[in-house]
Amino acid sequence: MTEYNVIRPHSGDKEYKVGDTRTARPIDVAHLVGRCLEEKKAGEPDKGKAAKPADKKVAKPADKKAEQPVQNQAAP
Repeated sequence: MTEYNVIRPHSGDKEYKVGDTRTARPIDVAHLVGRCLEEKKAGEPDKGKAAKPADKKVAKPADKKAEQPVQNQAAP
C-alpha cells in the first residue's frame, strides 16, 4: 500500500477532500495520480494537517493615551 496526498476532491472508497491522505494500491489509483493524487514522499508531513505554528505571544498594549503636546513658553 502506498500513501498519496489528495490534490483534488474525488470519490473512491469514500469521499476525499484536498489535503486528505489516501492509502491505496498503486494499481488501483494509477488513473488518479497526477490528476487527483500525488505520491507522498517518505517522511513528508500531511499537507492539509500540518502542525500548527507556535503561538506568537503579543504584548498587551500599554495605555495609549495621547501625550499632551508641549507648549512653547516664551523665555523670561
